[in-house]
Amino acid sequence: LVGGGNVAARKLEIVLEAGAKVTLVAPEISEEIKTNSNNNLEIVNGPYESSMMDGMDLVIAATNDQQLNQTIYEDASQRHLFVNVVDNIELCSFIMPAIIDRSPITIAVSTSGKAPVLARLLRGKIESMIPHRYGHLAKLADRFRHQVKEKLTEGTARKNFWENVFEGSIAEQVLAGKEDTADKELQALLDSNEQHPQQQGE
Repeated sequence: LVGGGNVAARKLEIVLEAGAKVTLVAPEISEEIKTNSNNNLEIVNGPYESSMMDGMDLVIAATNDQQLNQTIYEDASQRHLFVNVVDNIELCSFIMPAIIDRSPITIAVSTSGKAPVLARLLRGKIESMIPHRYGHLAKLADRFRHQVKEKLTEGTARKNFWENVFEGSIAEQVLAGKEDTADKELQALLDSNEQHPQQQGE
């Protein structure tokens, strides 16, 4: 990652969250980056050199020097490395979408590099619609997944069961932070479905 300003800091946060080991290179580095204590981050306080790409898998150029960005792109292309020059779609072999993280749920918004600001605005709108605890619903489903599959052998029955879970009081309990209550309600609903399977009409 070449760059030491605010844009580089945003990209750094994304790639570190993805589990990457990052070497960040820049002659001037912001305090936000300097204070980052992630063990997967190595900071090189100095000018970029093409030899720094040796052994790398992916390159991001986040500088305000267009000539330097062009050089980085060419160096990466010669080495057949994935490269992204921020806000310059012509110098990108991959793009980075705006991410809505409700882990383990991940939503990506992309404009194929045409309008990254618009992607970020759309991300904001979607984030406001999806509560932060939505990922906990996915974790709840994961905890009960095998049990539901064993007790409800038909695909339609399982689909209806999970729709009831995600659209009813069980989901409300999870979103309210009452996961123990949600687990008990889900177990009771599953036992009820096993004893009295719902008859589906057509």
